[in-house]
Amino acid sequence: MPMEQFGGQTVPASDLYSLGATLIYLMTGRHPAELPQNEGRLAFEQVINLSSGLANWLRLMIEPSLGRRLNSAKVALDSLEAIHQKTQEFNVHQSKINVDRLFDNLDKLHSY
Repeated sequence: MPMEQFGGQTVPASDLYSLGATLIYLMTGRHPAELPQNEGRLAFEQVINLSSGLANWLRLMIEPSLGRRLNSAKVALDSLEAIHQKTQEFNVHQSKINVDRLFDNLDKLHSY
């Protein structure tokens, strides 16, 4: 949960934090509370091997500091598209994401 939500000060960037945490759950199969933390940041990189571009994007999505977090869905999407353009194609094997695991975890999420 983003820190600002504890004080009732949610903004669009709060939803982006939640989306980032959900994506991390889907890729790792671990609830964010089960992941190691480093200075208040989820240390998902220790659990899953992603391309540096995708890992950096996720770090910006789950940045604890509201001022440094991606602040809108448009900014988040534009950033992700820029990563996609840099790599010329999104290759699941390059980012080492197990697609079957992603869908299995999505099914688990729906069962809650």
